Amino acid sequence: MQNSLIVFVKNPIEGQVKTRLAASTGHPAATVVYRKLLKHTGSVVNSSQQIYDFYCQVYYASAPPNTPTWGYENQVQRGDDLGQRMQNALAEHHAKGYDAAVLIGSDCLEIGPHHLTAAFEALKTYDVVIGPANDGGYYLIGTTKPLPYLFEGIHWSSATVLSETLLKIKANQASLYLLESLNDLDDYEDYRKAKKRLRKIEI
Repeated sequence: MQNSLIVFVKNPIEGQVKTRLAASTGHPAATVVYRKLLKHTGSVVNSSQQIYDFYCQVYYASAPPNTPTWGYENQVQRGDDLGQRMQNALAEHHAKGYDAAVLIGSDCLEIGPHHLTAAFEALKTYDVVIGPANDGGYYLIGTTKPLPYLFEGIHWSSATVLSETLLKIKANQASLYLLESLNDLDDYEDYRKAKKRLRKIEI
């Protein structure tokens, strides 16, 4: 199988990242946290590629930097909402001939290389792989072909994203593999729990 990885990120601009966290910590501190999340995500991607072969592109929510991110090609996300942007990115990779396309964000400090490799392994057998997040969303989604229904009519940024997605998968009789549930880092409580791990990440 030909494998590809898509990473959704934001430019770490003060006032535009981790705004829920910033309500408690202030924007400068929240931006530092996001920079650490970006560094962790890049480390996970690079470590994963040493043990599993995949093509990778980093998709920015706004104009990407001119230099490659972590050594990978940059793209800009396309679409009116998060669902459209994810669907478009996955469809682009399937159109390029990739049999297994996996998409992650940059908000999960708990994700590791084994989660990425497990996702690619799952897509050898299943139509969809999802890494559930404990806030009701997901930190990873992967497909073996374009499946637009996964991203239609979902209440994004809500606690029902995962449950709504699972209902759509069941209704369309697609096969699904679920990875372990992890925590995203979105608000102060998430930050409080992750403080020790964040201190170890130098930027």
